[in-house]
Parts: sequence; structure tokens; C-alpha cells
Amino acid sequence: NNLAEVLLMMIPLCGALFLGEKKWKNKIVIALLTCLPILVMILTGTRSGWGALGLCALVFCILWDKRLVPVLIIGALCAYIALPYVSMPTYNRVKTIFVANNDHSMKYRDIIMNATKPVLRDNVISGIGIGAGNYSRYISNNYEFDSVPPHSHNVYIQTWLEFGLLGLISLLMMVISSWINGIKEI
Repeated sequence: NNLAEVLLMMIPLCGALFLGEKKWKNKIVIALLTCLPILVMILTGTRSGWGALGLCALVFCILWDKRLVPVLIIGALCAYIALPYVSMPTYNRVKTIFVANNDHSMKYRDIIMNATKPVLRDNVISGIGIGAGNYSRYISNNYEFDSVPPHSHNVYIQTWLEFGLLGLISLLMMVISSWINGIKEI
């Protein structure tokens, strides 16, 4: 999931670099180099990353040129039609999105959220402090759970857990400010 987050930040920048480049020779090089992180994103098996990349592509198309949205939709339909021809692990991973009660990663997310709720409740203002392993160490020392996750699997919740409410507000202000500044530049 962490790799998918980094790729999700990188791929749209590559797309913008491609669209902003004037020389065709450079465009071809950028396009080829962009294929690698897209392939890695597909191979991660991170369904939320795939969905986020699709949503990101939709927003990117809307902001760049609304006429590209039908092309994106046709591309998504082609990907759906090609689904039976991809590798079996990828096919099975996509199938679990639509099958209720068959998703182990969603069950694990439930375990994570059950472990996270009391930590947030008890440390809503101050957080528990930063550091690798601090989250799982804190849970092990203060609560009784069968399984202790290494982190919360959510950047916003993890920031809130580590830095407290002020950290979460700071992160949200930074994200919102970046969005506003980015939209103003378009």
C-alpha cells in the first residue's frame, strides 16, 4: 500500500510532464518511463491504489481537457473486457472487490480499526508520538489485542495518532492549500 501511495503521487506528475513536453522525442521517452510505474502499480495488487489511480486519471482528464473523459471511459471498458486475459492472481484480486465476505484484507482493516479506535480515543489531542514501531508498541503496552498491526494503514489516521489533532489539522491544511494552489494554476 505504501508503494502504491508513492506511485499514485508520481504517475500524475509523469502525465503532466508528458503533456507539457513539446518535443516528440522527449514525449516518447517520458511515455516509456511512465509505463514502468503504471506496471508496478498494477503488479502491487493494491485494489485501492488501482481505484485511486482511475479516479486520479478522471480528475486529471477533467482538469486538462474535458473532451478526454470519453477516451478514459472507453479505456476503462477495454480494461474490463481484457480482465479475463490478465494473470490469475490479478483477476482473482479484482474479483474480490465485488464479492462480499470474501476479502481478507478488509477483515484485516477491521482488526486495524478496532485496535486504532481506543488509541485515538485516549490520545485525541496529543497523539502517541512519532517513530517506526511506536504505534504497535503503544498498543501492545496499553491494550489487549490478539493481533497488533504495525501501523494504521491510513495516512490521515496515522498522522492523527502520531502528532495529535494539531498534526492532523496541519496535514489537512497543507493538502487543501496544495489543492487550491494547484487549481488556481490551471
